[in-house]
Amino acid sequence: MSKIKVEAISNNVSKWGEGPIWWKDALFYVDIEGHKLIRLNPESGEEQIWKMGERVGTIIPTENGDVIYAGDSGIVRFNLESGRKTLLADPEAHLRGTNRFNDGKCDPAGRFWAGTISTIKDKGTANLYCLETDGTLTHKVDDVTNSNGICWSADASTMYYIDTPTKQVRAYDYDLDSGDISNPRLAVDTDKLGYADSPDGMT
Repeated sequence: MSKIKVEAISNNVSKWGEGPIWWKDALFYVDIEGHKLIRLNPESGEEQIWKMGERVGTIIPTENGDVIYAGDSGIVRFNLESGRKTLLADPEAHLRGTNRFNDGKCDPAGRFWAGTISTIKDKGTANLYCLETDGTLTHKVDDVTNSNGICWSADASTMYYIDTPTKQVRAYDYDLDSGDISNPRLAVDTDKLGYADSPDGMT
């Protein structure tokens, strides 16, 4: 087996880099503790950095060219050209200072799923939410501590989800038409596999 070569492609050094997505021939990612959104052109090496003024856990692109992010202040639409922010939802405003949004992704129907994390590791006080395509926010999973990786099977019949401290990847039956989840079950238990590390992001 040939060796895998790992090399730095960015001049920007993040405090806590996460959430990479490819969009419009560029790599977008966030620096959570650096309060930054970064766009890297892989051909030229040019980087554009937006200072967000808060911790941002994840971003997704929209059809009109804006991005939607989930961070300290909730779920926000952000215009890359003007810097204008529009608050879409803030379900845990009452937990400001102890909870923030963390990881998230879009499902194949365009719904934005994003979860929160207890920054003080208060077990079970975080949640998983779904921003519907009509702009309404629905609560999906409670009793979470560190909402992290989320993804769907190729046929969108199964959703996978991580609450990091559990050291588990959970699976749910997924209804793409409605966004409903059901039949939660254990897919992977890293502790039983003998791994000391906990699962985080997921593709």
